[in-house]
Amino acid sequence: MSELALEFCDVSKFFRDKTQHEIPILRNTNLQIYAGEIVALIGASGVGKTTTLQIAGLLDKQDFGKVKICGEEAPYLDTALRRKKIGFIYQFHHLLSELNVLENVMLPLLISGTPKAVAQKKAKNLLELLKLEKTAYQSVHTLSGGQRQRVAVARAVIKKPALIIADEPTGNLDPNTAKDVFDLICRSAKENCSAVFLATHDSSFLQKADRVLEIFNSSLISSI
Repeated sequence: MSELALEFCDVSKFFRDKTQHEIPILRNTNLQIYAGEIVALIGASGVGKTTTLQIAGLLDKQDFGKVKICGEEAPYLDTALRRKKIGFIYQFHHLLSELNVLENVMLPLLISGTPKAVAQKKAKNLLELLKLEKTAYQSVHTLSGGQRQRVAVARAVIKKPALIIADEPTGNLDPNTAKDVFDLICRSAKENCSAVFLATHDSSFLQKADRVLEIFNSSLISSI
């Protein structure tokens, strides 16, 4: 059996309104996502998809329970573990405007201590695979929306993370470009044996996921 990339063990999370009344987002939730598996997360707007992904990515703290990354209990905001094991893709690309395309893709490797020459070679090879090699030294401002999001995917997968967290990664794209970006995420994940935990409103992508989960009544349930 494949290695567990992400595990929730009795995870609960509550939102507190202005009166400090607790509203459950997740309650005693258990989840297992394996290496190479693509799991889509759906649910109504405001139900807690982003919060669930942030907990999985160690960017938000659960109120109760444990989160494990590759079998290792993961404390909230464990920066070292997050940099090593997790890649992030968002609806907005979050590329750094002061860096060119190549530098943006290199960044995760440089942060993790990879020598610059090695990081540059890997980034160039990845951009070539994505047919973005001609953009390597361009400002991100010169790219189309689809190109920017493909660069964001490259940045997320270059260190071959165990887990990719993707929050509406195609939400701002036209249907054809969205399909290209989604296919790129899936292909990169399978090639690197990365797990993907992805929130999407686009039903056309759900059939490509290995599993679809829905947040309903503060629980994660299997859907379609």
